[in-house]
Amino acid sequence: MLPRKLLLLLIFFSQTAVAALSFEQSFLFHAQAEQAPPSQHADVTPWLATLEKADSISLTGGSYWLVMPKFMYDTETKWAISVRNSIVESVDYWLIGDDGSKQYSHSGYYAPYEFLFDYGREVELNYGVGYWVIVKLESRYFSSVPKVDLKHLLDHKQSADFEAMAVMLCLGGLIFIACYNLLIFFSIKDRAFLYYGLYVLAYFFGWTLTFHIPAHLWDYHNLALHHLFFISLPIFNILFYKHFLQLPEYSPKLWRLSKYLMWVCILALPTSIYLVSYTALIASVLIMLSLALANKIKLLSEERLTYIKTLGIAWEKARVDELTRLQNRHAFDEYLQTQSFGKEVKRDEDLILLDIDGITQVNHTLGHHEGDCLLKFAAKQLESICEAHERVSLFRIGGDNFVILLSMDLTQSVLVQVEQVSNSFEQEGYRETGISYGFALNRHAKDACDWLRTADKNMYRHKTEKRRVKQAKLNQVMNDNAKSLDFI
Repeated sequence: MLPRKLLLLLIFFSQTAVAALSFEQSFLFHAQAEQAPPSQHADVTPWLATLEKADSISLTGGSYWLVMPKFMYDTETKWAISVRNSIVESVDYWLIGDDGSKQYSHSGYYAPYEFLFDYGREVELNYGVGYWVIVKLESRYFSSVPKVDLKHLLDHKQSADFEAMAVMLCLGGLIFIACYNLLIFFSIKDRAFLYYGLYVLAYFFGWTLTFHIPAHLWDYHNLALHHLFFISLPIFNILFYKHFLQLPEYSPKLWRLSKYLMWVCILALPTSIYLVSYTALIASVLIMLSLALANKIKLLSEERLTYIKTLGIAWEKARVDELTRLQNRHAFDEYLQTQSFGKEVKRDEDLILLDIDGITQVNHTLGHHEGDCLLKFAAKQLESICEAHERVSLFRIGGDNFVILLSMDLTQSVLVQVEQVSNSFEQEGYRETGISYGFALNRHAKDACDWLRTADKNMYRHKTEKRRVKQAKLNQVMNDNAKSLDFI
């Protein structure tokens, strides 16, 4: 889904940086409240011996010293130092040079930005000077392991501006998707769109707080709210899938698991306020469980879509005549169920019932293959007639029976063309064949059966009339032959 792609972009811009200057070695220690770094470069090494070494930074928070030696080989003096990859409540930077220089700056969640969405601070580093870079990190939790980044000032400004622009575009995309889905919900009242809109809004507010936008714009700081929205993500996600996929009906087992996870997330919401140190871990675990469940639901969704597609193909095949590829009797009956008759008719339509004369004789004398060829030829010619007009439908409803449904004002012109098709059969080598037809108006019918029955009666009248005319012509020929013999 699109919000997940935006999420990946947000994670990328919140955690990824390419440092222009790397630290060959770094030392990590636990920090105590009263401790402060020394003022002189030579005093740093003895000071490090007094600190308690830390193996790693705990995601549940704490205070840490991160100490790194750096010798400057670069002639550029304008640099930017920053801590990335995590929310940090307080960040203190010291740069102590062997030339007697000392620089200090403060940053973090409660400090104003110097670079947008960034804990960075501008520093000055001189060529040929050795520095101790000392960073103190204090936070009630770390969303991931913090990383120190030291870059040329201009490069840092450019990357910070680019990342800020990308973040704003992603957040704008999230709010657009959320509003679009909520607008659809208010239009059609489908709850799937409501919960999807709320799901995307939770993403939006969660990442808005992560990038400290309320803190930067309105000086609003509330670390407890950061993971409240992330913990709510599985809740809205589950409710969305429930309505969108009709989960209780299609997969009761998955719905039960989803309900358990949803209630766990609801019960976990207060932890973002009362267990701030653990809320990042709790949110991460719940989101991972939600993603695992979402993957199962995705597979169910794909199976359902495959089933619907297969069902649609089967439905289409069930409505198509295999020999002529025209709509069949099932499609014809479906169409009739949508029609009105008698006084309720809004559009006058004729039903023309056609019967291929002589098809049985063709089967007996030339074989069933030739009979099929005649049916396909007739179907192709009739289809050409129907395609030349708008709102004309053609069906094959039986062995040698076809139906044309059309507007009453087209009936006579279509019947003239049908007669031409009937006459063309003999040119194709099918003697003693043709088309008989009868038609009926929907306004004169009581129901669908009456409409078809009336057309059928008229078709047999036409067939009988054709036989009478043919017999009369045959009798006339015989009489003429008899007179000729009498004259001889």
